[in-house]
Amino acid sequence: MGEFARIHRSDLTDRQLMAFWDAVRAAGRERSIGYDSPPFGPAGFAQWMRQPDVEAWLVQFRGEVRGLFYLNGIQGKTAMCHFCTLPMGTERLETPAGRMPALSCMGLFAVGQALWQRNISGGSVLDTLIGITPVCNGRAVKFVRSLAGAEFCTLPGACFYHDTNENVPGMVTLFTRETTPEWTAML
Repeated sequence: MGEFARIHRSDLTDRQLMAFWDAVRAAGRERSIGYDSPPFGPAGFAQWMRQPDVEAWLVQFRGEVRGLFYLNGIQGKTAMCHFCTLPMGTERLETPAGRMPALSCMGLFAVGQALWQRNISGGSVLDTLIGITPVCNGRAVKFVRSLAGAEFCTLPGACFYHDTNENVPGMVTLFTRETTPEWTAML
């Protein structure tokens, strides 16, 4: 436990955000961030991350940035959650639920941090996270399913790809403290 850490966007320079974007592009995963928006480069990514309605964290594994987790559409104690991961290999980690791929552990850590975070009065900040994953992105669907949220349904046309100007079906997943044990926030 303690293999992961997160860094809020407010603690990152634009140069650090642009370096993450360069890593995303090098891994061929730029379509997984902002697929519903016109393409942007490193400076556009940094600007996008600074939007007031985006709460974003770079997620580290053993001190190395390996992904992005962000929330938007926050309404009350519910938010939309999004991921972009960099390749992590096949390493598996020991968890209270057994051995799991490091990539899945990173996602669980991000969701756990969001759901088990407490406000100043000790209450929960968020109760529900909603993810909508384009079903045509098999890698993303497999990753989200590894996080053991409640797969709610598939909505026709829920995800818009700007580059192809088409709507594709989206798998809706719900994450709550019932689906996400507290230990995940400490991975």
